[in-house]
Amino acid sequence: MKKILVLMAFLAILLAGCGQKNVSTDVSNDVSKKAHESTTERSSTKISEESTSTFTTEEKLTSTSSEVSTTTKITEATTESSVQLKVDNSLEGYSDDQIEYARVWLATMGTEYKRDLAASQDAFALNVYKQPAGTPVNPYAENSVTFPEDTIMLSGKYGYQSLVVYSSNHDGTITQYPVPSHFQNEEENTREGSQKILDGATTISIPTNNPEDVKELVSVLHVTN
Repeated sequence: MKKILVLMAFLAILLAGCGQKNVSTDVSNDVSKKAHESTTERSSTKISEESTSTFTTEEKLTSTSSEVSTTTKITEATTESSVQLKVDNSLEGYSDDQIEYARVWLATMGTEYKRDLAASQDAFALNVYKQPAGTPVNPYAENSVTFPEDTIMLSGKYGYQSLVVYSSNHDGTITQYPVPSHFQNEEENTREGSQKILDGATTISIPTNNPEDVKELVSVLHVTN
């Protein structure tokens, strides 16, 4: 009987020890799981913070780049405006008509006049003659057709320096008529010949040219009427 009691007591102690071991293991596992979850959560938070920081940096760089680009454009626009103003101011004191006559001559005849001026200051003059609407295209033909609008005739001092007959379109272009410096044949001296000249009108763009060339031509300008 005593042996049975002792055996039962031994078994009870053994079972209690196993139960305690299982509880300890469960607790240990639970603690380990929580520690792992905590570590994972901290890692996720850190990654999120780093990602947010990266996005913020990119936004700052993009914003800075945009600001630099805008500043550059403003600077370029200001510079361009200043240059244009400087060009315009270089002809301050000259009338619009004077500038137009010089620019038209430069656009149609070029700078050949410089060779004459280099030889002598009296070797070239830019003569201006204003022609009202109704002026005959060929003054030497009795039945010549007439210009339908006011025209300007520009000519050099001598016949070989040629001439230009045009009307201003007031938009940076002119209508040029192919009037010869000399009417030398019978066809030109007929009504049909003068009509051919009128029909041969072309539109030409007038650039701003070199301001110094404009000043040079204005200095030898002679307006007849």
